[in-house]
Amino acid sequence: GRARIVDHLRGAITGAVEASYPFWSPDSRSLGFFSSTQLMTVAIAGGLPEAVAPTQTGRGGTWTDNGVLLFTPVGGGVIHRVPERGGTVERVTTLDASRGENAHYFPVALPGGKQFLFFVRSTRAENNGIYLGYLDGKTKPVRVVTSLSSGVYMPGRDATPGRLLWVRDGQLLAQTLDIEGAKLTGEVTTVASDVR
Repeated sequence: GRARIVDHLRGAITGAVEASYPFWSPDSRSLGFFSSTQLMTVAIAGGLPEAVAPTQTGRGGTWTDNGVLLFTPVGGGVIHRVPERGGTVERVTTLDASRGENAHYFPVALPGGKQFLFFVRSTRAENNGIYLGYLDGKTKPVRVVTSLSSGVYMPGRDATPGRLLWVRDGQLLAQTLDIEGAKLTGEVTTVASDVR
């Protein structure tokens, strides 16, 4: 699980003692992670971690196909973007107070580098969920499923579409994600039970 990955990261990579929320680069040759004050990247082959952007209490990150890191730099924050080598940090999402939104967490890059998934926390239960956002920061995000958990994307194989996985009532669920249509399609399947 995540705890084992973090423990391994802390022990295997110099300078990653305070590492949290690790995530892979698209080529699996590097990791991104949060230290206590920075979003960091490090090559798996060796070398010291590099600071990419300042953070406070990071709440999830992801690495897009086109070399952009998406991350939430602070609890109760929103999704930001920064080039993988560092540079200007830009806000990508904005809280919608009319919907009771109070945090955007755990971005997940989607193929093509233009869209991503993220979790919206809201004071209004019907607005909690997994949303599909756009890196341009201008296109309004679309909720793909109401949820109290974040989700992950599982790419398809042999030209089959990818699927969204998320937890509801202790069940790990999966459903086909139509990225361009910003919606789930087909049947919901249960992958596992008794999931936290």
